[in-house]
Amino acid sequence: MALTNRMLKTMGIEEEQRDQIMEAHQDTLREIREERDRLRDQAAKVPDLQRQLQEAQEAAKASDGDEWRKKFEAEHRALEDYRRKVEAEELDRSKAKAYRSLLVDKANVDPKRVDRIMRLIDLSKVDLDDDGAVKDADEVARAAAEEWADFVVTKRTEGSDPENPPAGNGGKGPKGVSDIAARTIREYNSRHFGLTQKEGE
Repeated sequence: MALTNRMLKTMGIEEEQRDQIMEAHQDTLREIREERDRLRDQAAKVPDLQRQLQEAQEAAKASDGDEWRKKFEAEHRALEDYRRKVEAEELDRSKAKAYRSLLVDKANVDPKRVDRIMRLIDLSKVDLDDDGAVKDADEVARAAAEEWADFVVTKRTEGSDPENPPAGNGGKGPKGVSDIAARTIREYNSRHFGLTQKEGE
C-alpha cells in the first residue's frame, strides 16, 4: 500500500509533520529508483561475464596448459568478486532503507535531518531480521533517539500550564476551604446578629 497524505491524516498526524514525512518518503523513493537503475545496469553485465567464464571453462577442458587454467581461475574470481559486490550493495541499500524508516517512525527523528544522520551511519553494524526490518528495532530506536537527541521531534500536548494551574471552585481557591469559610460566616451572623444568609451569597 502506497503511503499517502490522506493516510497520514487519517492516522491523526498534523499537517506540518505530514508534509515532512511525505517529503522524506518521496526522497526515499527517488533514491530507491536511482539505486534500482544502477543495479540493473550492473546486472546487465553479468551475462557477458558468465559467457566469458563459460568460454574459459571450455578452453580449460580443451587444454591442460597452465595458461588456460590461470585464465579460468582469474575469470572465476572476477565473477565471484562482482557477485559479492552486487550482493553487498543490495544489502546496504536494504539496511539504509530500514534504518531510515526506524529513525523517522520509531526514534521520532526530524525527516528533514535524516539524510545528515545517514551519512554518518556505519551500515555494517546494522542487522536486519527475516522481514527486512532492523533487528531489535525498539532497542536500536531508543539508542538512536539518545544519540541523535538534537534531531528528535518532540510533540507538545495541549493542556493546563503547570506553572499557572487553573484555580478550583470557580477561582475561589482549593475546593472545601472557601465553603468552610462561608459557612462559618453565615453561622456567626445568624447567631450574633440574627442575620440569615443564603448559601452562595
